[in-house]
Amino acid sequence: MPETTWGIFFATLAALSWGTGAIFARRGMEHVGSGSGTLVSLIAGLVVTTIVALVFDSRPLVSVHPKDLVWLALFGVIQFPLGRLLNYTAIRLAGAAPATAILGSSPLISATWAIIFLGERLTLPIAVGITTVVAGLGLLLTERRA
Repeated sequence: MPETTWGIFFATLAALSWGTGAIFARRGMEHVGSGSGTLVSLIAGLVVTTIVALVFDSRPLVSVHPKDLVWLALFGVIQFPLGRLLNYTAIRLAGAAPATAILGSSPLISATWAIIFLGERLTLPIAVGITTVVAGLGLLLTERRA
C-alpha cells in the first residue's frame, strides 16, 4: 500500500480517536475542571505512549538528533498540554460536538504554516478543502449564535 494511503488511514484513525476522546473528556469533566482533566489525560497518555514506544521500536529513542528534539519538545508543549487544556475547556463549556467541529479547523492553521515555513504548495485539493472548512465553520458559528 502506498505511503499516502497509509497516511490517510492513520489520519482517519486519528480523527476517530480525537472525536471519541472528546466524548470521554466531556464525561470525565462533569465534576472536575479542565486542568485536572488535562493532567489525568496527559499522564495516561504518557504511560501508553511510553509502553508502545519501548515495545515497538525503542532504538530511535536514544538516537534522536538534538535539533529534532527541540522541534519535538516545542510540539509537545504546544499541542499536548496547552492544546489539550484549551480543547478540554472548550468541550466543557460549549459541548463536545461544537468544540470538536471548531477544532476541525486545524487544517487552516496547518496548511498556512506548511506553506509559509515548509515551502509546501497550495494545490487545488488543499484549497478546496480549506474553503470547505471555512464554509463549515461559518455555518457552525452562525448556528451557535442564532
